Amino acid sequence: LKAAFLSGGDFLEFVEGHREAIKRRGLGVLEELVARAVEFKRKIVEEDEKEKGLRSILNYGHTIGHALEKTLGYGVIRHGEAVAIGMMGEAFLAWKLGIGSGYVFNRQREILRDFGLPVSLACAIDRSMCFSALGRDKKKEGGKIRFVFLENFGVPRWGIEVDEEDIERVLSFLEEGEDR
Repeated sequence: LKAAFLSGGDFLEFVEGHREAIKRRGLGVLEELVARAVEFKRKIVEEDEKEKGLRSILNYGHTIGHALEKTLGYGVIRHGEAVAIGMMGEAFLAWKLGIGSGYVFNRQREILRDFGLPVSLACAIDRSMCFSALGRDKKKEGGKIRFVFLENFGVPRWGIEVDEEDIERVLSFLEEGEDR
């Protein structure tokens, strides 16, 4: 789903058009889904082998997701669930900062939910542990955490610096989410 959101266009349309077959784990549709995701990632990695720019879009949802995994404890939340919640946090923040839109936020939430993925936290988290985990993130530069946001599906922006106040806003949103 992350690759489909980042790619947009035909890939996202494929996912939405084959939701039920994907959820039933239909072999043919899963093969096509994996092939599209691998091809998307291959193109990005080939274009930016050293992760100097474009390749960082593959971290969408991971900045928050990794911090949640570290804060909650590995195994408490699955990696894919943490990334799904992270994508929602990053979509929320992009929307609130005027980079993304409510449309992207709501459509992404609908798709993630439809596939049974969480879109918010089921518990409160220790803020100091979470900020400590974010501070050790590989995407941190010059004292600021860098995020990947979607202006629209298929239009990612990377290297967006975010301050602690905005991150606090995201964590509050994720804790107060509709799934709780």
